[in-house]
Formats: sequence, structure tokens, C-alpha cells
Amino acid sequence: MGLSLLRRQQVGMCALMSPFRLGGASELSADHWAADSIPRPAHTGGTAACDDSPVSYDLAVWDGKRPLDNHQAGSVYDELYERYLEPEDGVMPPAPRIVAYVEALVKQYPDDVDRGAVWASSPVIDEASGPIVYLLMSYGKAEEASQYAASLARDLGLVCFDPQGECLRP
Repeated sequence: MGLSLLRRQQVGMCALMSPFRLGGASELSADHWAADSIPRPAHTGGTAACDDSPVSYDLAVWDGKRPLDNHQAGSVYDELYERYLEPEDGVMPPAPRIVAYVEALVKQYPDDVDRGAVWASSPVIDEASGPIVYLLMSYGKAEEASQYAASLARDLGLVCFDPQGECLRP
């Protein structure tokens, strides 16, 4: 079972969430589907040790033809994630267009040495392999940074996908 499928089945189940790749919102509010909105966690009254707050807001950006719809994008994402970000042989160097994208992204939002501002995992380039980069953003800065990341991807002819909301970003 691919990690993204596992993520879809476990979103909001904090006992099964890892801060590395399983950041997810427990529920999506109606405004998530607005053009530049991100998922908002539902307040569940959880404890500090185990609540359903997201660890990070994640985006996947890849080089390739833009999928026709969210379902097709989810399938492409699953394939790319398994092939390039979870390979048994290890990850491969990022493709030149992904390197250029990450360089432009960290020029606007520098890698955080203390991981306290934008990136939940840095350096960002370490989350890239082949034609895909998986962006993990600290939830507090995710709305602003994800809007920029999606816009930059579009400007560079890349695909931007929200794996938590299972939708293409405009």
C-alpha cells in the first residue's frame, strides 16, 4: 500500500501520524475548496499529547503534463510518490526544473535552520527526487507560503497538488 493511500486512510488519526510525512488535517472545512485556501483542522478537544492538529501542510509539485482532474492527479501523485520518494533503491537527484523551482521557492522563503518559520523539513531540496518535490510547510505559515508555491509552480509550468485535500492547486 502506498504511503499516500495510507495517509488518506489515516488522516486525523494522531496515533498513526508521523511528523515526517503524515501531516494531515482531521477534517476539511467548506472553504478548503476555495482557490487559495488550505485545509483547516477541526477542533476536537484532543489532549496535547494526541490531538488531531496537523503537523504540516503538504504540497507535491512535479514536472509533467497537468492532469485533467483531481482523481487523475491523485493517481499520478501516488505513482510519482512511490517511484521517486519511497523507492527501495533510494532517492535520485532532482530534475533540473525541480531544482530551479526549489531554488526560486527558498529565495522567497529561505530554508529554516531552526525549522521555526515556514518549512517543517529543511533543506527543502532534500524532499526532491527526480521530477517531484514534496513540500512540508509549518501550518502557521502554510496559507501564505502555499499560495506562493502554487503560483510559482504554475508560472514555471509545473503541477501543484494538495495530497491532504486530494486536489490540484490552481
